[in-house]
Amino acid sequence: MTDLLASDFVDLALANPANVAVLERLPDLGGADCWLVAGCLCGPVWNALLGQPADANINDYDIFYWDPDTSWEAEDAVIRRADALFAYLGIEHEVRNQVRVPLWFEQRFGSPFPATTCSADNIAGFIVSCACVGLRRDGAGGYDLCAPKGLDELFAGILRPNPDNPTTSLIRDADGRAELGEAGAGDSFYFAPGWRYRVENTEGTVARFCWTMAPAAE
Repeated sequence: MTDLLASDFVDLALANPANVAVLERLPDLGGADCWLVAGCLCGPVWNALLGQPADANINDYDIFYWDPDTSWEAEDAVIRRADALFAYLGIEHEVRNQVRVPLWFEQRFGSPFPATTCSADNIAGFIVSCACVGLRRDGAGGYDLCAPKGLDELFAGILRPNPDNPTTSLIRDADGRAELGEAGAGDSFYFAPGWRYRVENTEGTVARFCWTMAPAAE
């Protein structure tokens, strides 16, 4: 990952005003090791590749934080704080204490969650490698970027199952068949927790994320 690519990523992520606003308010959540992650950051990159507005087709804004208090009451208090902080933006958000993830992950997805020690470990675990990205303010006027899988595939529009995610078997094509290779032109995939992503081929041999989402079929 080059410094130029990282700079381009940050610039594109911040082209969505909602990302800027959420990042500015993250410290007010009161959670340690707090990051804005995944699709709301990938989306502006794909939107730029496909000539769409920076905030187009973003379903929600995922926020990770790290708190040894694994009670639901503690996490719910942070969620309610986020509701109040971000209400004026009119966005959907999902705030999750990453220490609690092993408590519910296996029941929901059928596989145990690997041992982790910080939010960045969990950023590395998204089901698609190119979505393993996180951003936060660095306290000095800039931004910390977490991109453990690099950014090349994100900018190339390549969807590749993440070998560090225990649930890649949940990836299905439009006909419900397991699909563990790279996305092909016109393919649809069903990624946990249940959204369909359509792919189209926009530049010859590279299958790019068309970045439209719909609920997965039951």
